[in-house]
Amino acid sequence: MSNIKFLVCLIITIILCTINYSKAQDDFLITHFDKENTSLSQNFINDILIDKRENLWIATSAGLNCWNIASNTPENVLIPNEISQKSLSAMAIYGTEELYLASFAGEIYRYHIEEQSIQNTYTFNADIAQAPKITCLKVDKKDCLWIGTEAQGLWILPKGKHKVRRFVQSEFTRVFDMARDRNNDIFIGTEKGLFKVEYTQESVNIKAIKEVKTTVNSLVFDSENTMYFSLTDKLTSSFYKDKTPINSHATVHFQFRDMAVDIDDNIWVSAMSGLATYSHRGEWQLFTPENSMLSSRAVNKILCDSHNRIWVSTLGRGIFSISSKAQSNNDAFELDEQALLAGEAVDLRVQFARARALIINYQPIDAIADFLKRNENLKVRLSGHTDNVGNPQINLELSRERALAVQKELNKRGIHIERIEVKFFGGEIPIAPNSSEAGRKKNRRVEIQIIQD
Repeated sequence: MSNIKFLVCLIITIILCTINYSKAQDDFLITHFDKENTSLSQNFINDILIDKRENLWIATSAGLNCWNIASNTPENVLIPNEISQKSLSAMAIYGTEELYLASFAGEIYRYHIEEQSIQNTYTFNADIAQAPKITCLKVDKKDCLWIGTEAQGLWILPKGKHKVRRFVQSEFTRVFDMARDRNNDIFIGTEKGLFKVEYTQESVNIKAIKEVKTTVNSLVFDSENTMYFSLTDKLTSSFYKDKTPINSHATVHFQFRDMAVDIDDNIWVSAMSGLATYSHRGEWQLFTPENSMLSSRAVNKILCDSHNRIWVSTLGRGIFSISSKAQSNNDAFELDEQALLAGEAVDLRVQFARARALIINYQPIDAIADFLKRNENLKVRLSGHTDNVGNPQINLELSRERALAVQKELNKRGIHIERIEVKFFGGEIPIAPNSSEAGRKKNRRVEIQIIQD
């Protein structure tokens, strides 16, 4: 009987957790970017970072990509072939205008963002048979580049030098992660525990954090400089806030590949069980293909941008962006009865793959779906438009397909098809001159109008 009671309690707990997670995902908008609908070189992402210009840099084995993410719709940034075709494993920001890029060939490039050129190429000392596989890069407060490797320990590129040298004081061989705290000190997670880079007037040293002696998988610091880190001891993984262990969780595996902190000090983790977030209130949320539009558990690097959007890279499914619905509605498409009047046309700002009806960003569609659910008496008209480049008949058909694609997505979100009228005009009704790319971009649109109040 006790076994039956335990089983019943377990089933109820699982159901409640599932309901709770499902409700949690209702608060977020998730957008998927991959090789099929963007300029991505490959869907297997090794590293991502964001520079001061709000460019998202994406390192893959097939090349480097760059998107500007200042708005809700990422825009591709062209970069020279000499760097866009490099097979890269890790990246780091240097100052405000430069990047360090680590290649699988064992070279490190210093790339100037504004000049769009490689400033220097650095190689490892010749006393090793094969260049090490680089797992992570980090620049410290002395402008030295620290290089973590998969099996050959820690390396350093001192400021002003041209050769990468092994840091001989290190007692570990595997570097899993490095993080910089609010004082710009570097902490290193290894198979031998946690270490810190310390400078004296004469030298630089690596100091072991004695309290942490098992494998540190990943680490991060919040706005108050509190460290969070993931440990693995044999087959057991644990999660710590400073020196305090956080209670284990039934569905979140505590071996993390990476961690990031958002503006509200929530901790986002790429766990073995998928993407999860740990709030400052001590609550977990798990994002899986079963309860969200995040269609991958193989999450890799994650980070937070200045708009509090979370960027999630995966091992095989490209990149996802995650933002709260309230925030996305405010930033991209405010929609209420006062902002959208009957008969007024508003650009939905839905982005499509070039010359196709394949939708790239879904935030505006989620916003209008929520609006129509709150206003069940309304009907809307979707109008598809293109620029005037190319065959007019093809443009007319493309505008039709794009408007129908939005209609289909709204229907998927519970809006009955009879409430969504579709019109299409090709390039007949421009709202800007077609003489420039900026004007043509404005003309490629799907508009919405209220047609029944």
